[in-house]
Amino acid sequence: MNPLARVKPPLCGRILSLLLLALPWCARAQWSQQSIALRPGWNAVYLEVHPHPEDCDTLFAGLSVESVWDFNRSADSPQFIQDPVTLIPGAPGWLTWFPPGSPLAGKGSLFTLRDGRAYLVKLADNAQPVTWTVTGKPSLRQATWQAGVVNFAGFHVGTQAPSFQSLFAGETGLAGQPVYSLDATGVWRPIVDLTTAKPKAGESYWIRCRAPSVRSGTIEVDPGSRLGLSFSGGGAEQSLRVRNTSTGARTITVLLLPSEEPPQGQPPLAGPVPLEYWRSDFAATHFGWEPLPEPLRFKALQPGQEWNIRLGARLLSAGVATPGSQFQSLLEVRDDLGTRWVIPITADTAFGAPIAARARLSQAQTVAAHAGLWVGEAIFKAVSNPSHPSNPSLPRPAGGDFSFRLILHVDAGGTARLLRVHLTERVVFSSDSKMR
Repeated sequence: MNPLARVKPPLCGRILSLLLLALPWCARAQWSQQSIALRPGWNAVYLEVHPHPEDCDTLFAGLSVESVWDFNRSADSPQFIQDPVTLIPGAPGWLTWFPPGSPLAGKGSLFTLRDGRAYLVKLADNAQPVTWTVTGKPSLRQATWQAGVVNFAGFHVGTQAPSFQSLFAGETGLAGQPVYSLDATGVWRPIVDLTTAKPKAGESYWIRCRAPSVRSGTIEVDPGSRLGLSFSGGGAEQSLRVRNTSTGARTITVLLLPSEEPPQGQPPLAGPVPLEYWRSDFAATHFGWEPLPEPLRFKALQPGQEWNIRLGARLLSAGVATPGSQFQSLLEVRDDLGTRWVIPITADTAFGAPIAARARLSQAQTVAAHAGLWVGEAIFKAVSNPSHPSNPSLPRPAGGDFSFRLILHVDAGGTARLLRVHLTERVVFSSDSKMR
């Protein structure tokens, strides 16, 4: 019998690379609410937000919570937990919190909760089921896996989620490894069919990891900082990178969401961030800033590829805001399997007045950085079809790839001119190929 079976719980193809601006990051947050259903007895939960406030006494005030356990693995930690009755404060690998008034309150070692972490929450056996609502900043924390042991973890997923098999496909340390979930009776049971079983938002699981792993979902997002996106000071532009970590092509959807009302003591909400994105339509030779559509999609992002989204905030149209307030929003990024990340966004209201000048400065800096000679490679995979009766510009797939070398000159005004075409040599193009 498995020892856990009865254990109870305590764009590719662009000629010029994009310039990423170095920006000061704001420590203030945009706000989201996570609702977690707690049943009498033991609950395995996963925090998708960083709570505010974060101290346990305040977070669990008014709830019939008897204890909270945080698995903080160390070298002498047990492989799996035993009957929670046997757990005592200071047990190897566990940090604990007990409510004020509890006989064990002075023996606790857990004082605050943080985002992207799994917890065991013990609700009184005679209590009624309750919804625990946590307000905080959405978590961008990546999963940390320890090889050779069982890990206590949760996942960033929506109401629909990828199966465990799809979630771990291609990750040798996690693919096919045992996963255990907590049932309604407080018993950890192995999930029998990983091809159909799916992780649930806000729940945590015991998962064996046999080799070093980095998988956090079928997609990963990188806004440049775990604090999210911030338009403040001299920063008029940000970049968001979305990477496909699954084994199949993914459709990515980006959607702007409203922020919850900020908690007391935080900057007031001036309104949503008027977000824009840089649209590059090579077929129509259209390039420029446009309001973020609802939603913005990228279809068929291939495994291992990244989608780089340039974002800006047009604050001149945002109106007059209360001094000290902030424009605040959330940006949801999800894929067609159900992995879901939420990114906090802020823009200082004082940033609005000089936005046009800052945008011009940003554009001038970008042009100046691109001035000079560039060496690159063009690859043709399709050609236009002038004889097509209804759509002469419809590309027709070629029998194979045809590549040739290019030398371009970009002048101080940003105009690019083709200097030379070389059909006999192959050079891999990158931003490092620039010649001064």
